Amino acid sequence: MAGLYLQGIWSWFTLALVFGILPVVELFTTQSTQNVAESEEADRSKRLLFDVLLYLNAPLLFVITGWYLYTIAFQTPSWLEVIGLTLGTGIVVGANGIN
Repeated sequence: MAGLYLQGIWSWFTLALVFGILPVVELFTTQSTQNVAESEEADRSKRLLFDVLLYLNAPLLFVITGWYLYTIAFQTPSWLEVIGLTLGTGIVVGANGIN
């Protein structure tokens, strides 16, 4: 969350990244259309790494939300920064929560 750390114009960086930069990059990259074999899928679901990442995700969401609330409450950003930070934080927390 560059916007929470740097503020200013960077408050809008998450939106620029998600709706601008990443779609353009995807136009120039190749995508795999192959599915994972069932035996490999079962093996992947038993890996400890994926469980650890899942359990680390919840505290990360709380940290990002707390950082956002702290920034809004105590650092008095402009209303444009508040809008950018709110939308950016919503995108990050929403996407992490879904995944």
